[in-house]
Amino acid sequence: SPRHAGLLMTKGLYLDGRTLEGEISPETMRLLEERTAELGISLAEVMFMKPWFCSLTIYLKGLEKDGLDANYGLDAHFYMRARMEGKETAALETADFQVGLLSALAEGDQEELLRQTLMDEGFFAGGMDELYRAWEEGDADLIARYMEESLGAYPKMKDIFLDSRNLSWIAPIEEMLRAGENALVVVGAGHLVG
Repeated sequence: SPRHAGLLMTKGLYLDGRTLEGEISPETMRLLEERTAELGISLAEVMFMKPWFCSLTIYLKGLEKDGLDANYGLDAHFYMRARMEGKETAALETADFQVGLLSALAEGDQEELLRQTLMDEGFFAGGMDELYRAWEEGDADLIARYMEESLGAYPKMKDIFLDSRNLSWIAPIEEMLRAGENALVVVGAGHLVG
């Protein structure tokens, strides 16, 4: 939505004259130059982004390169279907919460997130094809291995983006079950094995 795009711009861009190059290490900058070239992104496009927003942008461009589009994810599919059928929808988290989670990361953690994204060889070497097949076939072990390879060296990020969020979802899901609601809960594949 335009409001969420505005929120991303407000929270995700340096608005004080700083640049990404001035806020990250030369090694991270070198990795960024390599990955943006691979993805066909100009450095100018990301230069005023904070590291977390740059990481998100690189990730989404990588998915796009692999032929995937976040606008056609299962969450969007089931949300639109529920709306067309007049069914009630609810979110375990809001977009504001998710942006807040990313933007609240300390500068060093933001750079760590960016480096993690840039160094994820599986992701940049077509690893998403393997992950997609694992999801399609219900191969939880392969999804778990992928998540471990991706996040294993970054326990703090794993806690922030998977473990803590999974724990916070328990109460609302249990409440739906106690209320006897007929509900479908849609989450990313990593949350199912994390």
